[in-house]
Amino acid sequence: MQPIRPRRLYQQIAEQISEMVRTERLQPGDRLPAELELARRLGVSRPSVREALIVLEMAGLVEVRTGSGAYLREPSASAWPIALLAVGPGPLEQFKARCLLEPELAAEAARNASPAEIEALAAIVERTARRIADAPRVSRDHFLFHEKLAEASGNTVLAAFVRDLITLMQGPVWLTTRQRVDSAEGLQKGLAARREIVACLGRRNVRGAKAAMRAHLRRIGQLYFGEEIG
Repeated sequence: MQPIRPRRLYQQIAEQISEMVRTERLQPGDRLPAELELARRLGVSRPSVREALIVLEMAGLVEVRTGSGAYLREPSASAWPIALLAVGPGPLEQFKARCLLEPELAAEAARNASPAEIEALAAIVERTARRIADAPRVSRDHFLFHEKLAEASGNTVLAAFVRDLITLMQGPVWLTTRQRVDSAEGLQKGLAARREIVACLGRRNVRGAKAAMRAHLRRIGQLYFGEEIG
């Protein structure tokens, strides 16, 4: 393994893991080195390693078992279609963009949202609560909340960026991981965070709205990437 220079990092890491599988003759069911060990050997951060594993998991090449590690699924790394793993901006890059945009947009929404927009956001949260009670999984309303919050900021350009990011977050690169890591407890925490954000909007608490969104995204970063992001 060679230290990696920044480019599209997740694909380079996937290529290095592929080379490691070949040279170390790993077999299906074998456990890959721990994320921290891979990060040390490659000279990258743990979230960057997690990002590559998310993409490899999406491609069906590894199985990530929460609390246990990543295990090889394909019999030969030489058969890995690494070139097909270029899925555009990787999940970590996408998520970091959200961490930069959404807390500021929540603050702007606290300044600019109309009473009708705040009421609509509250309605989305309560509809989400009912859906979680029926089936504890992510629904379209989880994403709709973020889109409508961005629109309530009053900045149509940044709201369009958030819509694009949310579209990416609903793509296949996220689906496998979301099914693995989402839980009823986590969904309830996300619901509580959304209620706090809406409450801050109602009080015109700019700092509170920004802090609540940042805390919400940090928790999600921990869940998906093993560290707080943003």
